[in-house]
Amino acid sequence: MRKTATVTPWAPVNEQMLGKNVSARIEYNYSDYGNDTLPGIGGGASLNYHRHAVMTGVNFRF
Repeated sequence: MRKTATVTPWAPVNEQMLGKNVSARIEYNYSDYGNDTLPGIGGGASLNYHRHAVMTGVNFRF
């Protein structure tokens, strides 16, 4: 089994003020954790590990 260990994160964020003390944000996260090659009959299998996540939030400032 061969495994690569490179992690490539990518995360743009957009925050917008909704009022004097309130803002909202949205964030997209992408991570690439590499791949594995599993041996097997007929050539084996290749596995790729990726993560996609969308997060939102509301911030209140006092």
